[in-house]
Amino acid sequence: MDDLEHVILLASDSPAAAAASPSIRAEALAFCARARDESPPSSLLRLCLSGIASSPHAQVHFWCLQSLHDALLRRRLVLPDDLALLRSSLLSLAVSSHAGSPPFLRNKLAQLVALLIRLEYPHVYPSYFIDLLPPAPPQPGPTDMFARVLISLDDDLLSQEYPRNSGEAADAMRVKDSMRAQCVSQIASHWHAAAVTLRTADPAAAAVALDAARRCISWIDVGLVANDVFVPLFFDIAMSPGSASPLAAAAVGCLSGVASKRMDSRAKVGLLRSLLAAQQGLGSPDNGLKMAPLVIAYAAEALECHSRLGPSDADGAAALEMLEEVLPAVFAAAESGNDEDVDSGSVLEFLSGYVSTMKAPSEKQLGHLGRILEVVRVQMSFDPVYRGHLDVLDKIGKEEEDLMAEQRKDLIVLFRSICRVAPAAAQLFISGLIVTALSSAEASVEDVEVALTLFFRLGEAVGEEEIRTGAGLIGQLVPMLLTARFSCHTHRLVALVYLETVTRYMKFMQEHVQYVPHLLGVFLDNRGIHHQNAHVSRRAGYLFMRAVKSLKAKLVPYLDTILAEPARCTKSIHFYELAKQGY
Repeated sequence: MDDLEHVILLASDSPAAAAASPSIRAEALAFCARARDESPPSSLLRLCLSGIASSPHAQVHFWCLQSLHDALLRRRLVLPDDLALLRSSLLSLAVSSHAGSPPFLRNKLAQLVALLIRLEYPHVYPSYFIDLLPPAPPQPGPTDMFARVLISLDDDLLSQEYPRNSGEAADAMRVKDSMRAQCVSQIASHWHAAAVTLRTADPAAAAVALDAARRCISWIDVGLVANDVFVPLFFDIAMSPGSASPLAAAAVGCLSGVASKRMDSRAKVGLLRSLLAAQQGLGSPDNGLKMAPLVIAYAAEALECHSRLGPSDADGAAALEMLEEVLPAVFAAAESGNDEDVDSGSVLEFLSGYVSTMKAPSEKQLGHLGRILEVVRVQMSFDPVYRGHLDVLDKIGKEEEDLMAEQRKDLIVLFRSICRVAPAAAQLFISGLIVTALSSAEASVEDVEVALTLFFRLGEAVGEEEIRTGAGLIGQLVPMLLTARFSCHTHRLVALVYLETVTRYMKFMQEHVQYVPHLLGVFLDNRGIHHQNAHVSRRAGYLFMRAVKSLKAKLVPYLDTILAEPARCTKSIHFYELAKQGY
């Protein structure tokens, strides 16, 4: 074993490997591969167990565990005596594991134990979980190891978040059914004891225990954790200022798992009601910031119950009331910009579903729609970090622009939905954005760009007749737009979206010819063909050509103005060609 230990160290990331030549390392890697793949299975088993027991090097322990995992996965280890020896050795290692050992070793040991459980539980060896369950009071090392085994089992077999073949699905069902019948209640008691005992003494061990609990909630009896013992504890950990961040996040994850538990809609309404009763003010913005995954999951589940039961059903109506009670927290979470805690896709899916339930929004719902529009604005805004890159459109700027274009697709769909159910509210919101952008000399590039982008998208949502006549606030917004000079108009993003938005509302000028001179100013001054950015200038020339084709005869009185300065004519060959055509 001493020679193999030396070779393993040469093949790993040890100091010995760093000092060795590439050829020596290559020989060491080849030797380790032969030892793993060509040794008789029983010999490999004993060699690896000896290495784990005798070597002081973590790299050797990892190689031995990995080799045993490969042999077991490839069904090289099949003899009952070999499997019994492996089982007893691994259980002994797991039970005696201490929190000070390297995490990568504990993870690999947990992965190997989880594979054995899949192959042997309960028909060959029914006592895996009884043997692994830490005794009371929970200690950090055994608690951490037991949790890692459950997490590995979830990752490799039990979780339905990953595609499984029929064999894996059958194995997962067998393991779950056996655990439910044998030991889940004892495991749940351990989770509670670990959270209570270790939340202060060893928050990391408590956090990993609750993370394991979160993963199991979807398939165990929800009553084991959705009760007066667990739920107050979860909320206390999540909201306590003294809770370490990973531990608080794990407690929130457990509560989210409870809220998302699959069950009959009426039973779910009762469950959601109990969570609301357990934490007063669950819908407050502060709770939205501290427990974002929970409030988003809660709102989505309440919406689903309302959709299934219907507004005329008492429980369906109650679900909608509970949903609207937590909306302030959802909005706070969505606007926080905390990508680590907030799944923007889940938020968007929920908000889209909520808007789709509205037919004739009430005053209260109109207020909610205003907040949803703000969420859309926030999520459609560029990060100021990329402002310079987006102006010159270098490689970084192009990547960010493409990424934002993709991110905005679903947000634009949501915005259009709001425009359909509450057009006046959408126009009022955009009017506020435009007025704010124009009235502030310090309006940022990002705020102005997103305000103009939303105004542009509003033009897609309303009909051409509404644009032509200036229905609603459009009759006020378009003149405001035509005379606008934003403090950040020199930026490429602002200048381009400004020109595109003016073009979007071109039909307004057909009915309101008094604004044609303002339109000409947009394209012919430094907002258009005289813009300092060449790309903006060229785009202005192209869009002006479209404007001329659209307005035609209405521009004839201004032809001298258009051609007054030769410099302007030479900015775009289109102007000369159009003049020859008599436009």
